[in-house]
Amino acid sequence: SDVTRRVGITFGYEDDIALPSRRRVTLRWHEPIRRVLLVKKQQQEAVLALAREIAAWLAAHGIAVIVEEEAISEFSGIPGITSLITGEGPHPLAAVDLVVSLGGDGTLLHASRLFRFLERGIDRLLPPCLVLGAGSLGFLATAPAEDWQSSIQYLVR
Repeated sequence: SDVTRRVGITFGYEDDIALPSRRRVTLRWHEPIRRVLLVKKQQQEAVLALAREIAAWLAAHGIAVIVEEEAISEFSGIPGITSLITGEGPHPLAAVDLVVSLGGDGTLLHASRLFRFLERGIDRLLPPCLVLGAGSLGFLATAPAEDWQSSIQYLVR
């Protein structure tokens, strides 16, 4: 499989509202999700335990899990976890199909900053984010953290 290419995504609108900023958008992956960047809130044992559970579930379902380099040791014992190392060659974030952000709004903002060096363009959108609220602020959360399995199952089916 091509590790430098992200799975294609199609966006569609669910409604007829004229203001684009208020429209509900659905998205559909053209192929199964292959690579997930898992970003978690730092220094919280409960969040780490949940992140390990999510990573193990994804890996067991054949999905490559990428975590930040400084967090790789926290995922020891889970097969197939790789660290996000930027350097020479194709940028590993260019092939991420989904970002799972486990924390609050600050964790999502941190995750978005990881993509700041990628080329942007109409055909180079940032990957979709599933925000699992496990922080003190959760205005941007897609779902509560405890609902992670049903949320992820819905996306990878």
